[in-house]
Amino acid sequence: MFSVRKAIIAACVFFAGAALISGETRAEARDNFFHPRYRTLPDKTAVQKHYLFDFMPKFKKADCLVRFDFTFAGTADERSRAPLDILFQQYLWAYEPKAGHFFLKYGVPTANRSIPAYVQFIDECDRRFEIAEAIAAYAHKTDPWYKIKVSRNHILPGPDTMIKEGYWIDDSNFDGEIHELLRKAVRGDGEAMFLYAEKIYSIENFLGAYQMYRRAINCLPPGPLRAKAAFKAQETLSAIPPQRKEKIGDFLKYERKKSIRLGIVCLP
Repeated sequence: MFSVRKAIIAACVFFAGAALISGETRAEARDNFFHPRYRTLPDKTAVQKHYLFDFMPKFKKADCLVRFDFTFAGTADERSRAPLDILFQQYLWAYEPKAGHFFLKYGVPTANRSIPAYVQFIDECDRRFEIAEAIAAYAHKTDPWYKIKVSRNHILPGPDTMIKEGYWIDDSNFDGEIHELLRKAVRGDGEAMFLYAEKIYSIENFLGAYQMYRRAINCLPPGPLRAKAAFKAQETLSAIPPQRKEKIGDFLKYERKKSIRLGIVCLP
């Protein structure tokens, strides 16, 4: 059950949006801690639109993994203020939005201070080495303290490399239907919204299900399914833990604002 939950919640991360911290707060944190060149991120609208409206899993995990080996000329404290993943985001969000959602895992430093890192893309995996080389060049140009070498070896998923689920056709619990439902839901299909909410409710993603039931109410015509969506919305609201329920107003405000920006119909 745990692996099913991880896979489907991962597939819902772009829409259910459990993070309630405002963008302004995150930006302020960057300004207070990161080195100046790491404080700016490009607009991620193109990335979000791709994974909401167009993305469907079509690659296997091993076809999306790339190994980097990098060194950083500064101290460990300086590197903590110069996170490599932000350089990746800066490049991908601006130039490769279809590859803009990725996972990054650091390995154990070697004797010569080189650090392995594994990147797992979700889309554009057939171009993963081309994109990885471009990222490495951008990172070094932006911050010469980073020197990155890209391996073109075929990397297998595993505990020593990367194990993620939710976006690849060889996931242990691959569910292509949930991705198709999401694509229909963001285009205004009220029935798809209801069915999507049912799926994520079943794995206890109550906050995501609640806002999707609310969207279904606003999209469905009067009738039994709309009435059922209203009933399930109230049932789901009761299941949300009190500490999260206190912030639900901020969550819905964030989702409405995001929906307007991305062109998603039927606000929650």
